[in-house]
Amino acid sequence: MTVADASGYTGMNVVSGDAYIVGDIVDMRYDPVTWVLEGLKVRCTKTTSNLIGAGTGKSMILLGPVELIVNDVVLLPENLEDAKPYIRADTDALSSVAYLYGRKVVSSDGMILGTMESVMVDLDSWTIHSFKLKVDKAACQVLGIKKGIFAKTVTGLVTANVSTVTENVNLNITAEQVRGLVAPE
Repeated sequence: MTVADASGYTGMNVVSGDAYIVGDIVDMRYDPVTWVLEGLKVRCTKTTSNLIGAGTGKSMILLGPVELIVNDVVLLPENLEDAKPYIRADTDALSSVAYLYGRKVVSSDGMILGTMESVMVDLDSWTIHSFKLKVDKAACQVLGIKKGIFAKTVTGLVTANVSTVTENVNLNITAEQVRGLVAPE
């Protein structure tokens, strides 16, 4: 399992096995019930969009799920022609990982714990694994974290702790239960 911040993939080039630059990663799409990644939202290059029939240049496509090789670029295991089965048009009907950033995180007992700092994804299993939370100063004492000059970030919130995502990320556990789960970074 390789867990990484989803924002770290934004802007990365996607390259096919036959060396075509497919495009740049713009976002990730996920199922808000299962937390399974539906695909990488990629701004397609004009050359690639012509080859795969994705419309005009800069069209948005959804790529995956598929086993990827991630280094300085995201490398598809097949050539562009063979990759067509897991390339489809992007749709705004799917939830966006970028929407989660900056959302207030609220415990089941109504306490604002902080804001969503990072979304940790696992591209091996194509799932959203966990979250990093930028802790609100008012929540520091409840979470057992010392206040300081700099903002505190904690890890340890997993997708199983989230009940719904609306304007806020609403947890299904109390602030006291969160205290036992999170670890200061």
